[in-house]
Amino acid sequence: TAHNVLTVTSSMFLHVSVVHLAGNLWFLYVFGDAVEDAFGPWWFLALYLLSGFFGDMTFVWLHGDEPVPAVGASAAISGVMAASLVLWPRARLRVPGALLIGFLLMLLNDLLQSASLDGRWRAFLLTGFGIGLAAVVIELGQGFVGGMVRGVRIPAWFVLGMYLGLQVFNGVLVLINPLVAISVGWWAHIGGFAAGAAIAVAFPKHPVLLAER
Repeated sequence: TAHNVLTVTSSMFLHVSVVHLAGNLWFLYVFGDAVEDAFGPWWFLALYLLSGFFGDMTFVWLHGDEPVPAVGASAAISGVMAASLVLWPRARLRVPGALLIGFLLMLLNDLLQSASLDGRWRAFLLTGFGIGLAAVVIELGQGFVGGMVRGVRIPAWFVLGMYLGLQVFNGVLVLINPLVAISVGWWAHIGGFAAGAAIAVAFPKHPVLLAER
């Protein structure tokens, strides 16, 4: 119904805390500027709203019977991040080394707590974690201490691949283990990311601005 569609859309503009809002605004600031330049303001708005809508609908499809409401702009911003990856797959992002290592440690914590995974899956994911950690340490190189704060230039596909991998891992874990609480809309992020990537391919773009970026 129209009311349900409006509710899904309006949920993108609600957040559970100031920290939740600030985190989303930070990612929108980092990725949104260049993507808006490439598409123009109106196509960018359409990308944002459609990514959020399809992301939230993915969450509703898989978790519609859950009592916990889904709020936040994460699905829409995931779509913007995916569009950035489609437009500039070989771009390099300056990311603080401490943030990257913290992200990998968060993934490791999820792995250690995932008792529902069998040994083969656990070994595969732990191997991926080890490779990711080694890549970050190698990239930091001799400037390890400074790179932890100032940041290192990491390929966008690696950074956003880690982001998407964390969403998929936790999303699958929630589905196979009903005891895992749904405190984060993992599938909203995944749905928004997929929608943003598809939309970025279909929408008209500005070749000159893309070349300048």
